[in-house]
Amino acid sequence: MQELQKQQAEKEAKEKEEKQKKSGLSDQEKAELQAKMMEIKRLEEMQTMAAEQQTRLDGLVQQLTQKGEVHEALLKEIAAGVTSPKPMQMDPAITEETTKLIGAIQTEVEKHVKDFRGQLTGEVQRMFKEVGKLRDEKKDLQAQIADLLAFQAKQAGAGVRAHSSL
Repeated sequence: MQELQKQQAEKEAKEKEEKQKKSGLSDQEKAELQAKMMEIKRLEEMQTMAAEQQTRLDGLVQQLTQKGEVHEALLKEIAAGVTSPKPMQMDPAITEETTKLIGAIQTEVEKHVKDFRGQLTGEVQRMFKEVGKLRDEKKDLQAQIADLLAFQAKQAGAGVRAHSSL
């Protein structure tokens, strides 16, 4: 009885050893698989970082837009206050000089508003381009991750087929 058990154990050990030899991955394949898994992890981390950057950029764009609206409203209020006539009795020469100054100030304010709009527009466009680049990078990373996951699934499937053919 013990002899049968001993023979059975030896037979099982040999079968197990043969199975490992036939269906196991080679050291090179294991190294490649490990490298691919590390690459997947790195790409996932990069994707997370890109998503965080996208969120921060969206927040910054929103803040810039809000500040631009506030500044524009303040400039309009200042311009309206400068141009609105106030009932006062002044010397006609002073009134004429004041009118000229108000006209000059209004012109300068309008120039500054246009300049500010141009600068703000340029900055917003630059940020949108950067956001577009980040979106493209994100898509590329997602495609790479999909390729690596497909490769990993293929490798795992090849290992399963080797086990089932025994």
